[in-house]
Amino acid sequence: MIQTKELSELRAARRAKVDLVTSRMKVWQVEKQKVLSGLKEKKGETVSELASWTGFPPASVLKYILALRKSNIVSETGIKGDEYVYRLVSAGGGE
Repeated sequence: MIQTKELSELRAARRAKVDLVTSRMKVWQVEKQKVLSGLKEKKGETVSELASWTGFPPASVLKYILALRKSNIVSETGIKGDEYVYRLVSAGGGE
């Protein structure tokens, strides 16, 4: 049978993990909102332009763009140089 001390230690370890995941989720949401704001203000941007505007590394911006594409929030609308241009999908489902 698990002793009270062991149980307390297990609860503390679990609480630390939950706190870590919660803080990462908050960072994800804040950064994702900044990328979305860049798309709203610029009306279509490339990953490198959004990275410059947000101050995030291009790989991080791409991660958010891919997640937003998968959720049908963002779509590719063209090419600028050698990069895709992304825009928000309208509420009606069209571009």
